[in-house]
Amino acid sequence: MLRYGCEGDDASVEVHVDRLAGKIAIVTGAGSGIGRAVAIEFAREGARVVVNDHRSDGGGEETVAAIVTAGGDALHVDADVSRQQEVERLVRTALEAYGRLDVMVNNAGVAVYKPLQELTEEDFDLVVRVNQKGTFFGTKHAVPPMIAAGGGSIINTASIAADHGQHGSFVYGATKGAILSMTRIAAAELAEFNIRVNAVQPGVIKTGMRAAGGRDRAAVMERCARETPLGRRLGTPDDCAPLYVFLASDESAFITGQKFAVDGGILAESHII
Repeated sequence: MLRYGCEGDDASVEVHVDRLAGKIAIVTGAGSGIGRAVAIEFAREGARVVVNDHRSDGGGEETVAAIVTAGGDALHVDADVSRQQEVERLVRTALEAYGRLDVMVNNAGVAVYKPLQELTEEDFDLVVRVNQKGTFFGTKHAVPPMIAAGGGSIINTASIAADHGQHGSFVYGATKGAILSMTRIAAAELAEFNIRVNAVQPGVIKTGMRAAGGRDRAAVMERCARETPLGRRLGTPDDCAPLYVFLASDESAFITGQKFAVDGGILAESHII
């Protein structure tokens, strides 16, 4: 429950925020950016959140601290989503702490932006390992506890790069396209268990994702901001988080196998990027 009021005014309005009340969620890559915004928004809506990251800068702990300070319930698990045993441990920790799993957000990702001819095998393997295999492992190991819980929601973070020929995104865009395909197939397979699987396609979002190589990214981002139809600005993690809440909540109970872009209209104008 949040209380809103004006400074110097005794009046206040109590707003009950409980769209995810009673739900247990894992959010991978929640040490910063979209993952952090999603984890915090889930907690505001009443979920208990397992915050995953695999960083050395304390980002995951900071996300948990923000949730707990606001009165929410969260714990941090450092796990590398590209390693199956660590994803199994992540899910097991959530079950040991909270007893069930209702929502799995496969959000952890890396990006390498380079022209095709400059990409190395190491670049390719890294992006596939984290983005694609990480989504596979997260989906696979979320299924048994969701079946036990009577259903659940799996939300995969894809990208508009899956549908747009961004220069320098050969392997990044390919993994995000694979995630869209995996989302549709998993949705079809898991519907009988009342498990919904959907994908969010962020556009050009101002985050701290570590990206390597290629063109002057600052210049590219500046141009994208100018040319984004809605608002002429970059998106923010907070622009994305409400959609994840909707897909995690019972409000989307009859939605599965879908992709949803949060891009300010970029995909509507094919010349951008």
